[in-house]
Amino acid sequence: SISIIETSAFRNCQSLTNVNVPTSISVIGDSAFANCNLLQSFQFVTSLSSLGQACFRGCSSLVNVNLPSTITVIPADAFYGCSSITSLHLPSTILQIGDRAFAYCSNLDNIYFDRSVQTIGDSVFMGCNAVQAITCLTATPPACTASTFGTIPVNIPVTVMNSCLANYQNTIGWNRFTNYIG
Repeated sequence: SISIIETSAFRNCQSLTNVNVPTSISVIGDSAFANCNLLQSFQFVTSLSSLGQACFRGCSSLVNVNLPSTITVIPADAFYGCSSITSLHLPSTILQIGDRAFAYCSNLDNIYFDRSVQTIGDSVFMGCNAVQAITCLTATPPACTASTFGTIPVNIPVTVMNSCLANYQNTIGWNRFTNYIG
């Protein structure tokens, strides 16, 4: 019958490796699992509708982030410093990604945005130097800032639809990339 994992509920639980999440969970509060350094996996149940700020910040052993289609917003600092995440494929329901949401995910090598993303916050990918490719399927480039993509190399392949190529090349944040593929 538990529906909410409260703010800071498991924060700094240094020995926590796995969580058996009840299917009734709809909300994960701010910093709920922050700094659980050994947390390797987390089952994001389909009843989940809201993530709190910094909910998994500093979970450096967390490998996969498989968010359910019930999530529309990834809040600020949600996965900041989750250095074991290697790939990011967000569900088609994500509309907004908050500031620094994936900053310092230093092993992240592939980013995939579906058609729904509208806004990507400031410094979302700061310190993600291992990124080797970005795919974005939205016709209109998601709004972002000059620092959204942080230190991602500018010459990596960025795949977008042919008809949108010029829009991406002329939009703040996206215009830093030099290797567009239509």
